[in-house]
Amino acid sequence: MAPASFQRARSAEATQAREAAILGAAHRLGRERGIRGVSLTNIAAEVGMHKSALLRYFETREGIFLEPAQRVVRGRSHVQAGHPARSRPGRR
Repeated sequence: MAPASFQRARSAEATQAREAAILGAAHRLGRERGIRGVSLTNIAAEVGMHKSALLRYFETREGIFLEPAQRVVRGRSHVQAGHPARSRPGRR
């Protein structure tokens, strides 16, 4: 469990670090317990914050577990927009 010295993220860098900590905790707990066995309260406790504070970063538990996949999709859509012919497998 993270230390109890939780402080609100006040900069963009601190917000990104907090989001990464939340995603990391969710990933670890999901591997240990299975996604269905992980609650927002579990994730918040792992990061060292209250559930209500966690909800400032992610609206739902599902959003936390879907965020990594959404980042991959967003990254691929940017690549495809810039280089459509090169980004598709099997095309030259």
